[in-house]
Amino acid sequence: MGFEKAIYELIGDEIEKRERQIEAEERAMNIFTMMDKNSDGILSREEFIDGCLNDEQLYQLLTQSSRLGDGRGSQSSLED
Repeated sequence: MGFEKAIYELIGDEIEKRERQIEAEERAMNIFTMMDKNSDGILSREEFIDGCLNDEQLYQLLTQSSRLGDGRGSQSSLED
């Protein structure tokens, strides 16, 4: 019985990883679509900056990532 449980747990972990990856891909597409104001399939610098500054959750995610990476993380880096 222990072997079966271990196999199930291994497969279950792989399924969860794949589901999280799909969720992340869907979130990324939703963010891209929201930012792409003129629906041309390309994000201009202005669209990207406006999208980042107008989505509080995305802004927090990006500034948190930059703080973890270099210890600074400021809004001015998005506005440059």
